[in-house]
Amino acid sequence: MERVVVGIDLGTTHSVVAVPGSFPDKGKVFGPVTVLGDDLGRLTHASAVCRVDGELKVGDEAESLAAEGVTPVRFVKKYMGTQHLSRVGDEEWLPERVSAEVLRHMVKIAEDALGVKVTDAVVTHPAYFDGLAVERTQAAGRLAGLNVEGRLLMEPVAAAMAFTHGKPNPRLRVLVYDLGGGTFDITLVERAAGAFRPVGFGGDRELGGYNLDKKVATRMLKELRDMGYVLRIDPEQPERDARWATLMRHAEDVKMRLSKALRADVRAPGVFKDDSTPPKSVQLAFTLTRKDFLEMIEPDLARTMRQTLDVLVAAELVPAGSTLPLPEPLRAKLREAIDSLVLVGGSCRVPAVRERLASDFGLEPEEIDEDVLDLSVAVGAAMVAVIAGTTEGGVSLTYIPETTDDPLLQVTGQVQPGEGRTAVAGYRVSVTGGAAGGGRGLTGPDGKFLVEVELIEGEDNELTLVVAAPDGSEVLRKTVRVRHPAAAAAPPPPPPKAILPKPIAVGTASGLVVIAAEGVPLPFKGKAPPFKTLVEMREITIDLYQEDVLLSTFKLDGFSAPLPANSKVELELEIGADYAMRVTAAVLNTPIRKSQQVRFTAPSVRTPEELKAEFARERLRFESRMAYVPDGPQKARIAAECERVIAEIEDLFRPEFPEKVQIEMLFKKLIVLTKSLPASGSLVPPKAEVDALFDEARSLLPKAEAKKPALKDQKVGATLDATKAEADRAYKQTDQPAWGRVAEKVADLVRQLEDVISGGKTGGRERPPAPMLKLALDQMIQECRGQLGGLPADRQVRFRGELDEASRRLSRVDLSNDDDAFQEMAAVSQQHIQPVQEAITKGGRGGSSRDCSEAVPGHQVDHVHFSVTAPPAVPPGAVFVVDVWAHLEEQRERVVARAREQAGGEPIQVRTQGPVAVARGVSLTVTLRISGLTVADPEGTVLWTGSVGSVSFVVEVPADAAPGGRAGVASVRVDGLEVARVSFVLRVGPAAGAAALVATEERRYRRAFVSYASPDRDTVLAAVQGIQKAAPGLDVFLDVLSLRSGRDWAADLRREIPRSDVFYLFWSTHARASYWVEQEWRCALDTRGRDFIDPVPLAPPDQVAPPPELAGMHFNDWTLAFRRRPAQ
Repeated sequence: MERVVVGIDLGTTHSVVAVPGSFPDKGKVFGPVTVLGDDLGRLTHASAVCRVDGELKVGDEAESLAAEGVTPVRFVKKYMGTQHLSRVGDEEWLPERVSAEVLRHMVKIAEDALGVKVTDAVVTHPAYFDGLAVERTQAAGRLAGLNVEGRLLMEPVAAAMAFTHGKPNPRLRVLVYDLGGGTFDITLVERAAGAFRPVGFGGDRELGGYNLDKKVATRMLKELRDMGYVLRIDPEQPERDARWATLMRHAEDVKMRLSKALRADVRAPGVFKDDSTPPKSVQLAFTLTRKDFLEMIEPDLARTMRQTLDVLVAAELVPAGSTLPLPEPLRAKLREAIDSLVLVGGSCRVPAVRERLASDFGLEPEEIDEDVLDLSVAVGAAMVAVIAGTTEGGVSLTYIPETTDDPLLQVTGQVQPGEGRTAVAGYRVSVTGGAAGGGRGLTGPDGKFLVEVELIEGEDNELTLVVAAPDGSEVLRKTVRVRHPAAAAAPPPPPPKAILPKPIAVGTASGLVVIAAEGVPLPFKGKAPPFKTLVEMREITIDLYQEDVLLSTFKLDGFSAPLPANSKVELELEIGADYAMRVTAAVLNTPIRKSQQVRFTAPSVRTPEELKAEFARERLRFESRMAYVPDGPQKARIAAECERVIAEIEDLFRPEFPEKVQIEMLFKKLIVLTKSLPASGSLVPPKAEVDALFDEARSLLPKAEAKKPALKDQKVGATLDATKAEADRAYKQTDQPAWGRVAEKVADLVRQLEDVISGGKTGGRERPPAPMLKLALDQMIQECRGQLGGLPADRQVRFRGELDEASRRLSRVDLSNDDDAFQEMAAVSQQHIQPVQEAITKGGRGGSSRDCSEAVPGHQVDHVHFSVTAPPAVPPGAVFVVDVWAHLEEQRERVVARAREQAGGEPIQVRTQGPVAVARGVSLTVTLRISGLTVADPEGTVLWTGSVGSVSFVVEVPADAAPGGRAGVASVRVDGLEVARVSFVLRVGPAAGAAALVATEERRYRRAFVSYASPDRDTVLAAVQGIQKAAPGLDVFLDVLSLRSGRDWAADLRREIPRSDVFYLFWSTHARASYWVEQEWRCALDTRGRDFIDPVPLAPPDQVAPPPELAGMHFNDWTLAFRRRPAQ
């Protein structure tokens, strides 16, 4: 025998190697394979590595050195596919390099036992390893010098093969419960016609016997500290401390002993030294009862039972919504549907595992030798190695079955170069025996051969294979027996196919599109439905995802000319049996095509502090979304699942040594669950608002095409049609994520078209023209004049003088020079207008432009409502008035009557929002914006006195405006801070059309969160004090500086921000440079969206640009910036 293919169970805590054939003197025989032992007869070998005095130690020797103060590297399989580093001597090794040394150790055991060179192996991995973890497992095999291409095998499939070997039933359904050293797999495997196929699988790659051992070791460590020992073990990397390794070894022993006894005692004097000065010798005296142990591990066992239930539900063996324990009728159904329950992994020796499976599901596991718990995976891998064939005498032979019902046997193989052979063609191959005496053939140029032999029915056919070189010298002589029964027998089992554990999808504008579904056999080749480019592009970026995790990104580029909009792109994905992925993208009807190997990126493992901050953000996002979801079965189901995941994460944070990778995996699950929730009970933004954006885009498109004819070639109209179709689908399916993407897309298109029309000076990023600013300041002056009546006579005289001086200076401003005009008007605002406004705001007597004669009772607070009224549908080219009213609830009829009177008796639409607590004497600033329409003076002021007050806005419709809706918003502010908002859609069309004003959203604020930079504190405090006096019903969270100094700042944000109705962002040079401010507004943006943030500029936008993520919001409010502009 020159070469064999071995089967290796590469385990988290222990590894096993098995070989095809019966070798009772080399190990333990299981049917057609043998588990090989080392020179001491041990069948399981520690997956441990360390370096001592420059010499590498692997296996049990490395593990035993922990008692001598050496720190072995163990449990690296938990980190496969990450950038986790383990220290081996003076070097830092990735998990695949450590695993390669373990594989080399397994190969050496096999070579020592068999006396042959081993270069080929079937290596197992957990079923729920993702593509990157599988790829790195394969890389470990290559580093070990093994050929493992196409020979990776899921552990539960291997176990199922081992347990079902020799069972006559051709169809079997096996449930494999595999609680290994570091991972948990629960897999439903079916055998049909000798082939094994997973039909349902799940599990947790971060849960295994290691976790159970760790809980016991942590208990030991606590008791030692309680005894007075000083033990400083790094919670970041406890595995690097030899003392922790010693405790883990004792913990594993305790776990195993408690499987058979009700109590386990450990007495180990002088196990290691502590960190006292001088160091003390630690005497380990530890006792643990089975009852206490079961209480410690109950959450972990419960998780495995829930995951088992999930798999059974997915396989439709248990109804969705079932809870544990299952009622007896369902248990009886399961017993009929499942032929065998197979336990795998040493931790399944814990009696509670069997007890919980019986009590929850009514299933009893196979009665087996306990050794099989540790060995079955390697046995199954070796059975696959049998099927893979062997090489003898330089000749590779394909598997020859012991029994076949086919009367014609094909013997195939290949003569390999080497051993002095260069040419392998012309070798004579003969097989003697069988019905016709055998068969003959020659090797081809590549050394391959095929000889057919007719078998004698009902007999054991003894066949002799001879391969001879052209000179007549024999290269191989081999005798085999093949039985051809009279009755048809089951065919030999084909090699099990690899299975894709998680779906592969491509990211498109419409969301993730699955190319390869979960559970498809490998190799796989498939295509995604063609998708269209929405705009003209010079390159296409394509993202591939496995489940919700980004796998790889590549670009399709190199176009000789820009790719036009609506080009169709087709994506093809190939996945090999070894999980290697290749993606090919092609632009249909063009020669453009690009293929690329998918390169996986290994994630890093974050520190506990980073994980806690991430957890706070994810929990905040979940709680914020849940607050807007209507009650119902979906909310109850998702809420229960999220709360369970959150509770698991919190439990994982409690121990001194948290399971970081496990927390990372649960984060992903929480993110997926949170994404499944819409942002509110209905789609946001409202449909009417999105429809208005589409109408506006269509009205702007002809103007933009006239300005830039190239847009016609880009077929923007077709793009708009395609986007509208996306919107219709998202609305019909109530798909909030897709709906939000469409809304952002069409809003961006509107901004782009406006930029084209205006030559790039829209979007609020350019300073408004000087004449417009002058009009705004003139309006402020007139409003102030109308509100001076409430002040004492001497102050009225003083402030009239200030306003007169402001008017005089404004009349002399040279509007032909924008920069000089802006500087002069800023000075006028700061020196003359602002002092008057502040005096009026601080209280006194006065009135609005329409209701200024009534007295203002001091300190009285009212619950104020705000209404927007407008005439019926307005035609293109029309000039009309929109009124915004402040009133009490009982005054609403009066408001409607006055609005109808002003409209000449025509029908009027009214949108009312509120109430908001407002103190009398407070000046309310009202701003009106309507998309695509011109508001002549977009800001006005109402002094709240307790009576109806209003502001009228003159609005002009462009003469070439297309019919349709226009999104509008009326914002109500106190001293620059928004306290209420009324959103609506105004319909533009013929006068005989439908009513003009369509309400979309109302908002009132009861609690505010204030974010600012500490150097701006005095300015912010003044503003907040003003608003708290003006709107005492608004609870303002201002103590952000003390919050930032707290140890758990992220958790405090999670508590405070979701409780708020508005996020006031005071924006300045200091704020732009502040780390804290950025983290706060990003948290607000991520959890509640742009609409939740209310920017308060402390400087004009040409001095302090807004963040790109918040561009387009009212940072461009130059008037507001004037009011807050510091003195120069």
